[in-house]
Amino acid sequence: MKPQFLPLVLVLLLGALPACSQEPTSQSTPQNQSEKQQSLRVTHISAVQANTIMKERPNLVILDVRTATEFSSGHIEGAINIDVKSADFATRLTSLDPNQDYLIHCHSGARSTRSLASFETLGFKHILHMDGGIKAWNKANLPTKP
Repeated sequence: MKPQFLPLVLVLLLGALPACSQEPTSQSTPQNQSEKQQSLRVTHISAVQANTIMKERPNLVILDVRTATEFSSGHIEGAINIDVKSADFATRLTSLDPNQDYLIHCHSGARSTRSLASFETLGFKHILHMDGGIKAWNKANLPTKP
């Protein structure tokens, strides 16, 4: 082999070495597949669907993530108020069973959507998210409690 081609051959060989690695990619590891299966599943539903599901599943926990003032101005019967803006929001979520299904909402859907990251971080499995929040609930003329 001519000496002028030797550096080129060495560069090509060294460049090919990483492709021969035996390490699996992060996408194909069983551990990552398991983590994906255990991540939060969110089902987006309308206010009318939420009302129907609540009737079918009386043990469904309803979480209203609005402020206490908003909550006291009218809320879904049986709802628990945990203000997403409060400093202890994540701490209060840790007192809940992450394997339970929850129906969450806020005023219009923005804050409850942002709160989904906290539920996922804490290992919650399934959330029913009421799109449009209490605003959509009221628009559908569904009952609230003062």
